[in-house]
Amino acid sequence: MRAPATRPNYSLGQGGVYPIVPDYSSYHTVLEPEHDEADWWAGAPSVVRDKEGIIWLACRMREARSPRGERGYAVWLLRSEDGYNFEQVGAIHRDELGTVSVERPALVIDPWTGKFRLYICRAGKPEPGGWYVAVLDDVEQPDDFDGHTARPVLRGEGGQGMKDPFVLIVGGLYYMLYIGYGLSEGQRELPYVSVSPNGQSFTVDPRPLLQHGGWHTYFTRPACVMPMAGCFVLYYEGSGTDWFDPVYNIQGGMAVSFDLREYYDATPSAPLFRSPTPGKYETLRYTDYLCLQDRVLFYYEAARPNDSSELRVTEVLL
Repeated sequence: MRAPATRPNYSLGQGGVYPIVPDYSSYHTVLEPEHDEADWWAGAPSVVRDKEGIIWLACRMREARSPRGERGYAVWLLRSEDGYNFEQVGAIHRDELGTVSVERPALVIDPWTGKFRLYICRAGKPEPGGWYVAVLDDVEQPDDFDGHTARPVLRGEGGQGMKDPFVLIVGGLYYMLYIGYGLSEGQRELPYVSVSPNGQSFTVDPRPLLQHGGWHTYFTRPACVMPMAGCFVLYYEGSGTDWFDPVYNIQGGMAVSFDLREYYDATPSAPLFRSPTPGKYETLRYTDYLCLQDRVLFYYEAARPNDSSELRVTEVLL
């Protein structure tokens, strides 16, 4: 059974615009890891709805046997008619891509052609350099994606990594938010944006969207952006330098922008989102959403008591 929906604590009117704050204690499990063991993960979702009303989801699957940074073994593609019950229709394995690992994908429908497009996050290994984003050839249906067509579309210089894309199309422009390793920050992750008129060639802005600070002093990363009345809400994620394993113990907050470039941290003092079923990790990350007529479905990766992670959905009624 799926969990009951919750009413959002936001409103529109003279008092202002308040972002949707999901109650993540109410959820439905979309996909479990292939093994119910620590460090096996199913998550990092990206979701779209086609003109026929079918919901398509791409996600990253991770195993526990390889060294850290080399555990993402496949991107799975799933199909659903209700947004809760999904069937797997395809997979793109890391061997097919010629890489040691994959991370968060970004699935979109191109507004000009109506075709599906998939961005894949690849490790720099065995090639030189850091993480980068590749794009596959567009297809009519997501189960037709061919990993062998992957080509770099967003790549740093001098070993600077770019990973975990989220794509928002506004006014015909592609805005790709991603995690970047700022050169002055070493391997400390920060959120960046790049813009493209066609989703194939991006202009990178070197300035991070948010800085480290407050509770997110170790990592500060983008999850997704939701347009609202007069503004954009960034659901971001991060970790603190004094946390247990801050590389993977990731929690969430919110920031607000009026131009998709300058963001103001709305939750600087403490994280707003964490897994309601923690073990050693309280991780809740890689949020995406689907806006329907009377509700919003939030998809995300959440930690389980045995330190594995699963893909979940939480419904918010409008």
